[in-house]
Amino acid sequence: MGHDVIADRILTHAGQKPTPVERFGGAGEGVAPREASVGTGGWKQGTGGIRDSVDTTRCDVERLDLATTSRGEIIARIRHGVPFILKGGVPKDHKAWATFKKEAFVAQNSGLEVTVSKIPYGDQFGIFSKRTSLNKYVRMAIDSKKGPKVPVYVFAELFESHGPAPFGKEGLLFPSWLSKNATQTSYQFYLGPPGSGAPVHFHDNAINFLMYGRKRWFMFRPGDTNYMRTAPLSWFHAEDGYKRAKEEGTLVECVQQPGEAIFVPQAWGHGVLNIETSIGAAMEFVPRETRKTGQRLSRQTNPSQEGATFSLFT
Repeated sequence: MGHDVIADRILTHAGQKPTPVERFGGAGEGVAPREASVGTGGWKQGTGGIRDSVDTTRCDVERLDLATTSRGEIIARIRHGVPFILKGGVPKDHKAWATFKKEAFVAQNSGLEVTVSKIPYGDQFGIFSKRTSLNKYVRMAIDSKKGPKVPVYVFAELFESHGPAPFGKEGLLFPSWLSKNATQTSYQFYLGPPGSGAPVHFHDNAINFLMYGRKRWFMFRPGDTNYMRTAPLSWFHAEDGYKRAKEEGTLVECVQQPGEAIFVPQAWGHGVLNIETSIGAAMEFVPRETRKTGQRLSRQTNPSQEGATFSLFT
């Protein structure tokens, strides 16, 4: 069933009149162009390589524009578990644009200690991880022509009391269109070169804000997914990885552009492959009605085991 039909049914169920939505890269439309005003933020993007091997013309996710979409329409999609991309998810006048630029970001956080690994929280999955300074990570993993053979990623839980400068109490990217309807449960910062990313996994509802770069998303509906620990670039090239998922027809794909927010519903499997050096923030949250009923994802098996599953309970 197409997302246009799903969106109409959701809004009708919510008592709202459906409005046309902008589709993101339908057949023959190509990928949405990077806005000239955004640029790269000074982050090295490289040429060829992973960008040439990833299909950027396909997108199965509904694309909305914050400027023309009401808060009610957004909340309706969240409540009904429909993934979407939100253009303008990071407002053009938000100060994070300046603080996430490479020169300012590295200068403000050069001494920050971060954990790097082939996948987020690799040490929790028995995968080699290393603590280093943000400045050294940028120099060795992003700027160097001889970076690690397998691209490494920084993905770290943050709190208001510490973390990179843009994430102080005044810099949290918790959108006004969501703050009245949800409670934030997790806040994370990420930075990685082309080829880095996260393997397929799932958790509570999440919104990912991309400041600079481009990210390829691979999503699976609940029931079609599992919990992996394979580095995303390896999975993408493996015969039993991306290729098989695409042939089985269970894969939902899209490319996220800078300044966009993407919503991933609870229990939807999702993996990410950075096409360009990407930096931004990810937030998990619980809708108010969910907090009242206690409906959350419960870990059922050890996630360090390939194929671990989760279940919902109330």
